[in-house]
Amino acid sequence: FASARSYRDCLGLLGDQLSQQLVIGLNGGLAYRQGQLVYEDQLDKDVYREVLGFCRHFNLPFFVDDTFDYSGQILEKIPFIANVDPLKKAQY
Repeated sequence: FASARSYRDCLGLLGDQLSQQLVIGLNGGLAYRQGQLVYEDQLDKDVYREVLGFCRHFNLPFFVDDTFDYSGQILEKIPFIANVDPLKKAQY
């Protein structure tokens, strides 16, 4: 199963059996098999810091998805935020 969404956000859709198969999430940025992270690709740390600094400086909404948890600011301005972590399994 492959999705632009995170593994965490697909759990309710996939159910117990399918969530244990190979699940590719975040547009190929991570992969889980048997519920365990087996692949992760991250942004360059300097680029990440620069973009995050820009968002904070101009007080822009942003959402950062990690392998399972997430962070952000002004999340209420992000249209898809209601669909993030529907099972409430992540730490914010």
